[in-house]
This record gives sequence, structure tokens and C-alpha cells, in this order.
Amino acid sequence: ARVGDDRYRIRATFPVVLYFALYLSLVMPLVVYTIGKTKGRYRMLALAVIPLIMHTVWFANARSAMIALLIPLFAFPALILIRSFMQKAKSDVLPTAVRGAVILMMVGLLVGLLATSHRAQVAVFGGKQHQGSNDVRAMQWANATAYLEKDPFGIGISYVQETVGVELRGKRIIDSYWINLLVGLGPLGFFLYYGLFLRCAWLGIQCFLRAKDEMEELAGAAAIGLFGYTVDQYVVSNSDSSYLALLFCGLIVATKRLQDKRLAEEAAASKLANNALVPRRG
Repeated sequence: ARVGDDRYRIRATFPVVLYFALYLSLVMPLVVYTIGKTKGRYRMLALAVIPLIMHTVWFANARSAMIALLIPLFAFPALILIRSFMQKAKSDVLPTAVRGAVILMMVGLLVGLLATSHRAQVAVFGGKQHQGSNDVRAMQWANATAYLEKDPFGIGISYVQETVGVELRGKRIIDSYWINLLVGLGPLGFFLYYGLFLRCAWLGIQCFLRAKDEMEELAGAAAIGLFGYTVDQYVVSNSDSSYLALLFCGLIVATKRLQDKRLAEEAAASKLANNALVPRRG
């Protein structure tokens, strides 16, 4: 339990709760998407998962877990709204406007909650009980910045903890995987690593915006997971879930390739149909 807080922090099978929160940042968008898409006899069961999600995030008692929940709750409405406006030429204006108004209202409620609720602000941005973590992380960034000025090419991941970590209970620690990559691989390695995730996330968003079925939309959910994972690694130094992030990258790239093939075939079929309708002269 955190000092001054009587809630025990859940761990699942991870060594510490923060690593579990990092895992949540990847899978939460797929869970949220699946709940929204479930219909028929399983609809009530899917909705029953929502209280379990809230219970999990609350007893994780970590800002990173709250961020893992909030990112898909903001990102999905934004993507749906953008797609509605992109497709408005193919649909009625009224349904698009109504859908957009509902989504904006939902986002407004979330923003209003964060703006007016002190408890919500503490859960997401932190409070006095998080000041110790913030101070330690600030010291780590100061050490990392000083070392990068001397060696901008990286010293190898294995040496980062002892080189720029802050000692706590006889052990040097680092609370940001961003620091591990910047000092271990240098700025170039840092941008290549996260550039891979962000590039795949962008491809996944493109898939979602042009999606024809749920498989293509799942690429968008995976993209949100990659984005949340990248954000949460700023405050968590762990790579245990990187295999899952790379799996998401493979899912997105494969889905994008299939989507591009589908769109090319549809364009070719449309061009052929238009040519068939054009009367020949002579």
C-alpha cells in the first residue's frame, strides 16, 4: 500500500503494479472497443465488464493506470468524430451532426470532470502523495541530461541504471523508460524506437478512418494502445510488455496492407465500371 493510503495496490502477475499499468495501456483500447461492439445476448455481459475495469484501475492506485483508461476514452470519440466528418459526403448530414454532438458531449463531460474534481485531478496528474516520485524522476532526468551532454551516442541499456539512476534503499532506480533509451541508445536510438511505434500507430489510425469492417477498426484500437504505451513509459521503466507492442505493430502493418489492397481493387473495379458506361464513338 502507498504511504498514507489504506488501499492495497493490485499486482496481477507483474512484479510491481506500475508494470501492470503499462500492460493495461496496451490492452485497454481493445477492451473498450470490444465492449462497444458487442451486441446480442452478450451485450449485458460486455457492459458488466465496465465496473470491473473501473475497479481494476482504482485499486491499481497509479496515475499510469488512470492514463491507460482515459486515453482510449478520449481517443475513440475523437477518431469516430473525424471519420464522421470525412464520410459526411456519403451520408446524411443530420445523423453525422447528431453523432458528433453526442461524442463532443461525452468528451466535454470527461474534461469537465478533470477540471472540477480534485480527486480526479489527483488520480490523473498526482497530488502530494506523488511528490516523492516526481522529485526522484526529476533527479533522474537531471542526471540523464548531464550525461547526454558528455556522451550523446549512448552507453548501452545495461549500464544506464548504475550511471544515471537515483539510489533508493541501497539500489539505483530509474522511473522512465525514456531515460533508459536516451542514455542507453542515444537520441537517435530513442527516436528510432518510438518512431516505430508512432509510425505504426499512424497507420492504424488511417486504417480506422477508412475501415470497412471490424478487423480494420481493430488496427485503430491497437494504434491507441501503442500511443498509450509510449506515454506511460515516460513514467515507468519497464520493457516486459514490449513483445505485445511489437505484436500490435505487426497487426497494424498487416491490416493496413490488406486494406490498401482492398481499396486498390475497389478503385480498379470502379474505374472499369465507369469505362463500361462511357459510350464509344464511331
